[in-house]
Amino acid sequence: MDIHIPILLNLQLQEIARQQEREIGEVIMSAITEYVEAQAGEREFRGRVQQTIDGHRWLLDELDKR
Repeated sequence: MDIHIPILLNLQLQEIARQQEREIGEVIMSAITEYVEAQAGEREFRGRVQQTIDGHRWLLDELDKR
């Protein structure tokens, strides 16, 4: 897979990698991993919220009536 990164972003990545004394590839993989984990966590969270809403629908309906 080829990924084309805009010049400014590439320069920023180079600077981050330099400051952290890491390879750019490591920095990119770390960022991608964090993004994927955050997205998975967000989906799980939304699923739990929906389960809670569904499980307490009767209470929410009663509160809505008042």
